[in-house]
Amino acid sequence: MKVGNITKPLIYQDKAGEKRMRIVYFKSKTPPHVVNLEMDYQQIQSSALIEKKSRLFNDWLGKAKQDFYLYIDEKYKDCSILK
Repeated sequence: MKVGNITKPLIYQDKAGEKRMRIVYFKSKTPPHVVNLEMDYQQIQSSALIEKKSRLFNDWLGKAKQDFYLYIDEKYKDCSILK
């Protein structure tokens, strides 16, 4: 596909399993390069935000675990999934 081209309608299945159609427009092509803020700011920002959310969630979960009590019935004490 070349820059500026539009595909014919394509059928695909979404996450819910429903069939959908889409048309793809090839807007531009970026040559291979080393990541830099000038060309890749949006991707770097998105990755940093995901990392920050993950770190905050894991910190919260570590603290929240101390406040929970989990009772495991005797008949499940040897279950490898629960260990």
